Order: sequence, then C-alpha cells, then structure tokens
Amino acid sequence: MSWRAECTLPPTSALNEDEKNFLKSVKKLRDVFKLEEKKAGGARLEANQQGKIDGKQAIIDEIAGLARRLPVQSSLWEKNPDVVALLPDSALERRNKAMSDTRAAADRRDKDRQDRERERASRPERARARTPPTHQTRHDRPVTRLTISPDGNFFYTSSKDKMILVWDVPQKGGQHMKARKTYAGHDGAVWGVDCCLSEGPNKGKLLSGSADGKICLWPGVETLGKRAEAVAPLATLDHGGIVKFVEWSLDDNSKFVSCSYKLGSSPPFIAVWSLDGTRSTCLVKIEKMPARANEVRWGAPGGRTKLFSCHDNGYIAVWDAENGDLLKTLPLHKDIVTQLNFDFSRKVLLTASADKTALAVDVSTPAMATLKTYSADRPINAIAVPPTYLSAEATEEDNQTVAIAGGRDPRDVTTSKLVEGEFDVLILGADQGDKWSAGKGHFGPVHCIRYFQDGLGFASCGEDGCVKVYNADGSIHAADTL
Repeated sequence: MSWRAECTLPPTSALNEDEKNFLKSVKKLRDVFKLEEKKAGGARLEANQQGKIDGKQAIIDEIAGLARRLPVQSSLWEKNPDVVALLPDSALERRNKAMSDTRAAADRRDKDRQDRERERASRPERARARTPPTHQTRHDRPVTRLTISPDGNFFYTSSKDKMILVWDVPQKGGQHMKARKTYAGHDGAVWGVDCCLSEGPNKGKLLSGSADGKICLWPGVETLGKRAEAVAPLATLDHGGIVKFVEWSLDDNSKFVSCSYKLGSSPPFIAVWSLDGTRSTCLVKIEKMPARANEVRWGAPGGRTKLFSCHDNGYIAVWDAENGDLLKTLPLHKDIVTQLNFDFSRKVLLTASADKTALAVDVSTPAMATLKTYSADRPINAIAVPPTYLSAEATEEDNQTVAIAGGRDPRDVTTSKLVEGEFDVLILGADQGDKWSAGKGHFGPVHCIRYFQDGLGFASCGEDGCVKVYNADGSIHAADTL
C-alpha cells in the first residue's frame, strides 16, 4: 500500500481532478489575457508569446471540455465568471439545468412555507367558522358606545369584546338587565355603533365600526324575533384603518359618515358614504385634517349640510358634507376632544375634552359662539343633555340638566390617586353648571351617555364593561350587574 493511502492527514485540497485541471487551464487563459493587454498597450511580443495568443481558442475549447465534467455545485463557477462567459452554451447546459432545478425547488419550498403560514394564520378564522358565535347576556370587556332605537324601546352597545348587544329599555326599576340579541361579525374591538333614526328604507338599521377596519350593516332588532340569539351582519364594508366612529345622516338615510385612525398603510380619514341596499360607495374622503379625528357628526338637517369633527389637538372642524371643503376651525379646548354630541334640535353642539371641560356651542349661527362651559375635576369623555336642554319652552318642572362623565385613562389610574367619585356621571344644572346629583355605580372611566327620547332618564357604559340605566335624578333604574 502506498504512503498516500496510509496517510491519516486530511487532504490539502478539497478539489477533484477535473476542478484542478480546470484551474490550470483557466490560469493559462489568464496569461493569454495579460499578453493581449500588453499587445493592446503597444508592447512588442516574442514569437512564443504570440503563439500563446493564437492558441487562445484551443484553451477555451479545453476549458469547455473540462466544464462539462465540472461539478455543478463547484465554487469555481462563481469565482471565474469572466471565463465562464466565454464558454459555449453546450458546455453550460448541465449546470444551467441544475441551477434551474435548484431554483424551482427553492420556489416550491417558498410556496410550501407560505402555504403553511397562511394555513396557520387562518386557523383562528376557521375555528370561528366551525364554532359560530353564541348569544351573550352582557359584555365581558370595556363598552365603548351606545345608541338608542327610533322608538326608544331598545338600545345597542358596542364593546372591545367584538360584539354589539341589544337591550330592552327596562320599564320597572331595580331590574337586572340581560341583553336581548348579540350582533356578531367583527374581528376587532367595536368602537362605534349608530342606529338610523330618519325615515326611509334603512330606518332602525344599525352601523358599526371596528378595529378590524370594517363597517358592518345590521338589521334593526324590531325586525327580528324575540328569541335570544346571535345575529350576522347584512353587509360588510372594507373601510380601512381603525374605524372609530360611524353615524347615519339625519335627512338622507342612504348616507352615513365615518372616521378612522391610521393602521398600516391606511391613513386617518373622514369619509361620507352612500348606501344602496347593501352596497356602499365613498362620496367624499377627507385626509387633510387639523389632527387625527376622534368623532364626526352630521349637522342639523336642511340647508347646507355640514359635518362637525373633533380632534386630538383640541380643535373642532366644520366641513361641507357635499365636497369635503373645510369651512371653519374652532380652537375650543387645550387637550384632546374626546366626544361630540348635540342637543335634540342639533342647534347646540356639545363637546367633551381631556382638559376637564365640556362646552355648549351655538352652531345655528355663523359665529358659533360658546354658550356654556362646564368644568370638572377629571378628564371628560362623555356629555349628553335631555330633550328640553336650554329650551325656551321648558318649565321649571322640566329636566334642565346636563350629564357629563369620564375619568382618567386606566393606565393613569394605577399610578395616581383617584378623585372622589371619579367615575360617577355628574348631573349639572344646565344654566349655571352647578352639581345637582351624581349617577353612581361605574368603577372605571365612563365612555358614553345617551338620554332617552322621553328625557326621563339616560343610559351609560364604560371601561368596567358595565351598562347602566339611570333615572333623571341619577338614581340607578337598572343595570347589567347587581
């Protein structure tokens, strides 16, 4: 046996014989390249040097023959691209086929990986499809908004639990309320809900906006039976962004308005939509705003249709609803304007702000003067008034009050001392703003208040996940928790 066979040392080169011969031929070709450069520079070549140049093609043919036997995975292909470029296609056929097969295999692996990722991502949705939503009697996460049906017999609440619940307005006091229907169809927190009050084919129907970037259209509860059940949406609109607010038009119930926060590539915007059956069309889109819009409301019907929006910088913006033109900005607050509301005539705009004030603004005149300022010792998230608010026809017996509520963000509550009764609904005198009474019961920030059409009471909802109905004096009439 030879010493090479007996040697236990690792080989000094990982190249096989074909690769070594390939490198030798490449070296000879590179010597020819140098001679060509010298000749091009004007140098005189000796006869043997010129002979090497004349034999260039023979060297290329020699390299082509070796290339046909070269391993397709050899590193010499990438290290000598200028030489490989001189070789005929026939010398590269085996390697090109192997590279094509490798790319195809990589593409198949990528496709398989993407298919697996899509399959994993779709598992929750498929699981929900296999397990349809069931009716729930109350919310199990913070309640964000409420709206009342046209006849005043029902009200609807939206929540971060992705659901909308329907409640009967309790006729007797002291009742433990349980939701009548569950509207299920969103895949994110539901931030906005509104019931159509105006006459027309959509009267009583519901709109909702969610963090899933969708707006859903729902049937009014009056059209459904009495059985407790989960209800699916009539239609879904891919809105984009995080939909924070929706509201039906007051004089044309084929229109509605929405506003959204930025999400991904979708910027924050305000939009006016038309609804034909279950098909929605965007009529106006407003992206250039004073700051991010938190809510947008329709002005009083008749005449020039206006939109009022509230923003993070404390401004109220007034828009032309027909073309989206900015008509006026009102710098009313020093901090975020969290909510807008109107009196029942839509002549007085009500604002709530994190600067601990709420305002009543006369929007029936071009000056849009501030009529009243209501102050509190906490950030204000919600404001509402009864039908007789600041009415000239109101008598002393009428409910001349305003209800405000709020409280600090839950993240701030854990790091600071609570104000006494911070989460109460404060009932103030409409004229002087003096405290008359307080609606107690919430143990987290209150997000929304709405008076019933008869003015005899109001409903509230908040971060604690609770829904409560109060009498006009602030005493609890009914609640979803005992």
